[in-house]
Amino acid sequence: MIIPVDVSDTAKPGDDLLSTCEFATGCKAILKDDAFEFPRYCYGKNMKEYRYVYGANLGHNYETKQGVVKVDLKKRTSKVWHKDAADQMCAEPILVNQPDYIEEDEGVLLVPVVTTNENDTPYVVVLNAKTMEEEGRFLIPQSRIPLGFHAHYLKFKVTLEIDTESKAFAGHVPSWLKGTMLRNGPGMFKIADTEFRHWFDGMAYIQRYHFVDGKMFYSARYLESDDYKKNMKAQRIVTTSFGTRTFPDPCKTIFQRLASYFTPDEPLDNASVAFATVGDGVYALTESPYMVRIDIDTLDYLEKVDMRKYLSLHIYSAHYHSDAEGNLYNVGSMFGPSSRYVFAKTTNPLLGASEGHGMEKTELLGTVPAADPWAPAYYHSFGITENYFVLFESPERIRLRKVIFKNLLGATFNECMYYDPSLQVNVILFDRINRKQVDRKITSDAFFTFHHANSYEKDGFIVVDYCKYDNPGNFDDLILDHMRKGSLISKDRKLVPFLHRMIIPVNVSDTAKPGDDLLSTCEFANGCKAILKEDGSIHCTDVRMCDISFEMPRYCYGKNMKEYRYVYGSIAGHRNEPKQGVVKVDLKERTSKVWHKDAADQVCAEPILVNQPDYTEEDEGVLLVPVVTTNEKDTPYVVILNAKTMEEEGRFLIPQPRLPLGFHAHYVPRPEL
Repeated sequence: MIIPVDVSDTAKPGDDLLSTCEFATGCKAILKDDAFEFPRYCYGKNMKEYRYVYGANLGHNYETKQGVVKVDLKKRTSKVWHKDAADQMCAEPILVNQPDYIEEDEGVLLVPVVTTNENDTPYVVVLNAKTMEEEGRFLIPQSRIPLGFHAHYLKFKVTLEIDTESKAFAGHVPSWLKGTMLRNGPGMFKIADTEFRHWFDGMAYIQRYHFVDGKMFYSARYLESDDYKKNMKAQRIVTTSFGTRTFPDPCKTIFQRLASYFTPDEPLDNASVAFATVGDGVYALTESPYMVRIDIDTLDYLEKVDMRKYLSLHIYSAHYHSDAEGNLYNVGSMFGPSSRYVFAKTTNPLLGASEGHGMEKTELLGTVPAADPWAPAYYHSFGITENYFVLFESPERIRLRKVIFKNLLGATFNECMYYDPSLQVNVILFDRINRKQVDRKITSDAFFTFHHANSYEKDGFIVVDYCKYDNPGNFDDLILDHMRKGSLISKDRKLVPFLHRMIIPVNVSDTAKPGDDLLSTCEFANGCKAILKEDGSIHCTDVRMCDISFEMPRYCYGKNMKEYRYVYGSIAGHRNEPKQGVVKVDLKERTSKVWHKDAADQVCAEPILVNQPDYTEEDEGVLLVPVVTTNEKDTPYVVILNAKTMEEEGRFLIPQPRLPLGFHAHYVPRPEL
């Protein structure tokens, strides 16, 4: 080998520097144009075949402004970003891939640039990792920064402040609006080269909308649960989820992987569904026994609580109810040869105490056996009144025998579920005062519901409102590939919910006969029926309350378990009125009002009703509605609607390209601010 010690200033890339060497005898020394150090690449491709390497140029004889290079290992080509001056030096470039990236160069490079001239200001450039074009830069207002060695990127939340003087705001904000709205839902669907299959599976992404003094502060971050940390460490999906098969954990030996086929899955703590206030704490929830307490200002993960310390169960609803004293009520399921539904109460930890947020005061109220112990029903929420839990045991069932062997079969929990339209709905009434099931059997025709609105008792009847699906199938419309192809707006979609009402008689007269409609004397039946059957059971027929399809029903929670009038919801897609966004249903008059979004391809998240202080009517207040955009040219925004008139009072633009749709939101009033 012959190595040239000096390189002529006239030498160019591709030149053989031994061309004038009389004793080269076949040796060559080709001048390259991509001399660099600090190589970085997409770490999601670590230990796998990859294509791109980035690095900091170390200085070049013929092109002294070269700063950062991107090398295409497949094509053996390169792209270069040029710094401002030859005497500047680029530090190690850090590649930050965008969420849900598919190609390894989707993202940005963060590159600090060190200056040696005292008249220059050091800066950080943000480069497009695909094109190597500069997207932005930040000046660092100090004379020098050291070059240093290496860098490391950590994901933190980003906070945006938007006030009423900003161009990102229009309208006005009520002066009494002081509080924090949290939104929960899946936000990360791809980890390196592995992808979640179902919408329910993504990593929890918590958003914070904080309102005070006419300003909105927006921040968001991924919930750093144990599931999140395991997946990030492995750089692939290794934790269990609803509809995605896990990928082998590279940290496990072959024997550990084999054993995992015969070991029950550890419950999820990826709390991506909803929230609940417990005393002076707020918890993120999913449908596993785990709940996660968070800091509502920093969105930090504070602690994980395992409800199996207090109750024997396998799943626990993410939709708690609370009473006027702040006590919480929930329903769970215990699986096995004698599967049962579990009814529980958690006493408010602040009763008799100045502070507290624990679940230690959780108690079992009772259990009810499943109609088919090997095929218990799946439910997402329940109704509650002053005296009763109302649980729909629907035809959406879980094959427990398949669940037991799902790891060995390579099946997901979703694939262990099925919908049997030949089954009726068993309406379970559980007396929460006397702690026992109501003996009389109550049924209805087949349907499924994700979300209940309010329930209450009146004149010896129980009124239950809910968004009803005639046949949801196996939730295949929510498989991500299907959603991307328009499953939620197609003509053949199965998930078409409508608000319905069921009225259940609590007592049956001794003079009633089989075939009698037990609602015949009910002045507010409005088409609902409850037919007494030969075996003494009651078969209920519900009635549709609104012809606009919507989900995420919300109402004035001060009227919880009481007679009420208004329900609000996010319109689930309307073929004839594609810009319909949020609906207000007047249950008394059977009428509705609609707020229209800007474009048909936008999606309204769950509307949150915030009643004004000292309200007397349940629609006195505002609705907070984040609007998610699907067009890259649109900017997501939050609208503030007058809850009485459904007119827009104000909106805040959120200056980032996308917001995940998410599931549920929770408002924490903070009048002390």
